[in-house]
Amino acid sequence: MRREKLIVLACVVCYLLLAVLLANVRAPQSDEGHFAEGAVNLAFHGRLRLPTWTPWISTLDQKVYAVMPLYFFGLGAWFRIFGVDMLTMRYYSVLWGCILVVSYYLLLRQTSKNLVLGALGLFVLAFSYDVVNLTTARYDAMAAGLAALGLGLYAVLRRYNLGTAILVANACIAAAAMVHPYGAFGFVYFVIFFLVLDRDRFRFSQLLLVALPYIVALALWGRYIAQDPAMFKAQFGGNASAHTVSVLHAVAAVSSELRARYWPAFGGEGRASAYARLHLAILALYIVAYFTSLLTPAIRREKANLAVLLCATFGFFALTFAEGSRGYVYLVHVIGFYSLVVAIWLGHLVAAGRWQRCIAFGIMAALALFAIATIAFRARQNSYQKAFVPAANYLRQHLREHQLVFAGGDFGIPLGFADHVLDDRFLGSRNHIRPHYIVVDRDVANSFQEEKLHRPEVYEAAMQALNSYQLVFERQAGADFYRIYARPDLNSPQGHVDFSAPSTP
Repeated sequence: MRREKLIVLACVVCYLLLAVLLANVRAPQSDEGHFAEGAVNLAFHGRLRLPTWTPWISTLDQKVYAVMPLYFFGLGAWFRIFGVDMLTMRYYSVLWGCILVVSYYLLLRQTSKNLVLGALGLFVLAFSYDVVNLTTARYDAMAAGLAALGLGLYAVLRRYNLGTAILVANACIAAAAMVHPYGAFGFVYFVIFFLVLDRDRFRFSQLLLVALPYIVALALWGRYIAQDPAMFKAQFGGNASAHTVSVLHAVAAVSSELRARYWPAFGGEGRASAYARLHLAILALYIVAYFTSLLTPAIRREKANLAVLLCATFGFFALTFAEGSRGYVYLVHVIGFYSLVVAIWLGHLVAAGRWQRCIAFGIMAALALFAIATIAFRARQNSYQKAFVPAANYLRQHLREHQLVFAGGDFGIPLGFADHVLDDRFLGSRNHIRPHYIVVDRDVANSFQEEKLHRPEVYEAAMQALNSYQLVFERQAGADFYRIYARPDLNSPQGHVDFSAPSTP
């Protein structure tokens, strides 16, 4: 027992060290600033509003229905305790990432009753680069962490009182769904584990325990929606439309999922560096572990293993058919089960014989080495301190009262959100606003290229606006860069750049 506690403590500490290091050095995402603005407005002004994001949805300066509300309450409370800062915000995500790692460990350990398998699962989770990367920014870590917490508590409590386990698990999952709709994946994960492990203990009265948390959550959300149903329909529907996938074209959807989400996210694109392509080995490991486990009767006949395999299968198809944007960030809702599948396969190798055990330990060492080396590489680049912070400092030093910056939402944190920042990727071509400064970073430059490919008239209008500005600041760290353009009438230092095609280094 003492040895197990030491293993858990060591793995959790390793996860925290890697996650905090990455949180300190990664370049900000625009969404982080927008979510921080919502939390600040709710915590300090009593209203959930996102004024800097109105170019996306014009009514976000009145109420927020485009995204679920619970994250803003949690982050707002966190800000009141620890202060408003980009790193403070990221540490909140790291906390939920830690909860996710420990919860999935408890799920595997308690359902399998296997110390070695539990330790392997915890190791793979703690040293998975993808788990660390996906739980150090945005609100996805809270949604996935709450769902995982529900599953972990279910696995622990079911031994003592099944009714309590059901109620607590679904309370956590209902909360996860109030952070992000994909948190509801946790409900299907719960159903899978219940049917595999406890279907003989099912009673109809338990359905009330399952339903009660969702009734409460939906009633509270419905009360908020009732304040302006038309605005809810416009905002929530508009956001959801970007994620829809046709279930009538299943083969095309699976193909799109593999090509547009997994292949580029794991370094398969042509522009990826040779080092980044090593990430493809992790993707290959997930695939080999899954199909080997699925086709091995000795693995499949164990109830806990079967439940994990079914959850991994559901998670893959749920993202395929429910998440059409194909964003890497949404893998957080299934990556835990991919990691557990790897652990189950490694456990089978460890028990199979000496040379198989050597292969398993070699894979574990490679996983840890890849995560440590990749995060160390990103720490050496330190895009946050070497590129973002200098750009934010430049603007802080030069901005005057009531001056406006077109920039990603991440600049809202250092510049006072709507006091100075508007996230307008159209550069005023729609709202006819002419800001004092424009910030072009890697994300904005990529969005320009997307517009050039799909809506050339929008791209041309944005470039026409940008051509009338002067480059006054530029800083780059690795692939991340920040270019600040000033209106000529501000008498800023002169600069020159080819505006015709902003590129991504």
